[in-house]
Amino acid sequence: RSSDLHRFFSDKQRFVDEINSVTAEKLIYSCAVDMVQSAALDEMFQQTEDIVFRYHKAAMLLDGLTKILQDPVDIENVQKYKASVEGRLSTLCCSAVAVYEQ
Repeated sequence: RSSDLHRFFSDKQRFVDEINSVTAEKLIYSCAVDMVQSAALDEMFQQTEDIVFRYHKAAMLLDGLTKILQDPVDIENVQKYKASVEGRLSTLCCSAVAVYEQ
């Protein structure tokens, strides 16, 4: 009986840990995606006040996410998305320097 009870609580804890982990990962990803979408929309309408900060923060969240994800496919997809965000950030920074130098 005691072993059954121990196994039940062990399985329950593992299940709760798995749910919490998935939830945290989804929240981090969702937050990063929202930041990128918001920055892109503001950029499109020339509301450039803090878009570089938002792109940078999203890239940092995505980088952190790659360190806690378990599935290699998920890690690869998040790395690709992060590279895309960093590319946009690089373009923005280069174009800002070019405008400043003129």
